[in-house]
Amino acid sequence: MPPSGATAERLESIDDQAVAASRAGCDVMFRQLRAWFQRIFARPAPPTREQSELTATAARHDRAGSITALRSEIRQMQQEIKDVSDSLEDLTGNARTAPERRLASLHRELEQKQQELGGFQARV
Repeated sequence: MPPSGATAERLESIDDQAVAASRAGCDVMFRQLRAWFQRIFARPAPPTREQSELTATAARHDRAGSITALRSEIRQMQQEIKDVSDSLEDLTGNARTAPERRLASLHRELEQKQQELGGFQARV
């Protein structure tokens, strides 16, 4: 049985108040959600000139350190190639196979390191 006139109006009033309160809560929640999205997906401020200069300086130092390390590795590889080559003079037959493979491997590695060094030097 449906409620009578006054009771029905009071129930509608209570329902309207509940809807209004719920809607206000949703509005607040949506505003908070929108603010959160704006913070999370905000575009970062462009770097200042000082920040850009610091970044460039750090990159130059990193490249310089890499160049120094590569040069050292290349010198070590060249010395190892010389040592293996010198040891081949005393060997004959099957005894030369392993050192010759090692020598070929060292030459490939040396070529790769030299190319890597060339790439770094091209940027300096």
